[in-house]
Amino acid sequence: MRIQQLIRKLNSTELNSQSTNDAYIRLSAEMQEELPKDFLESLNSKEVAVVIKKTSDVITEPKWIRYQFYPSNKEFRIVNLSTVFEEYNPTPGDYVIVEKIIIETEIRYEISMRVFEKLSVKFHKSKNCFEILNPTSSLFSNIEEDIVINFNGDSIDSKISFLKREKKRADSPVETSYYDILNLPKSFYDLIGKDSFIDITKRAGKYFISVEKSWEFNTIEK
Repeated sequence: MRIQQLIRKLNSTELNSQSTNDAYIRLSAEMQEELPKDFLESLNSKEVAVVIKKTSDVITEPKWIRYQFYPSNKEFRIVNLSTVFEEYNPTPGDYVIVEKIIIETEIRYEISMRVFEKLSVKFHKSKNCFEILNPTSSLFSNIEEDIVINFNGDSIDSKISFLKREKKRADSPVETSYYDILNLPKSFYDLIGKDSFIDITKRAGKYFISVEKSWEFNTIEK
């Protein structure tokens, strides 16, 4: 048995929390280059079984999970995932896991999610500030409080402080809130890439901050 596994962190737009037509996974240019072509091209719930791993339900019409190109914005997506996401109730920064399972000549896909408590954050380099993607998190209640946050084994006296509200772009329909996270070292910022996510979690009463990749791909042989 061979398993090809795509793990992807999701933003609010993909989760359909900003009035898009449906929940989906956006596939960046980097992902297009590095993912095996057959992993994407054979993902079609009208032709192969696509299963929600949590319930073992097979996706059927009218939902049609597939890999699709959108000419309007030159973007590739895996679309029609709302049925899957509804089973997990995810928030921005949670993971969706798409697995292609190959047993001899049989192929099926299984889709699951890893949902966990965190504050999911994006750093906007041009604005030199942070956006909180999931303000409904219980950790949002710690805004403006002095906290000790752990980064790579070091304890940092910090605070998440509100900075401003403004539109991301001139044509944005709403304003976005931006924040500062105090006293983070240069080594933290050096880890942040274009599509990176920042997770703030709380374990055993302690706060931790980490920079996470937006996606990874694994091949597992069994």
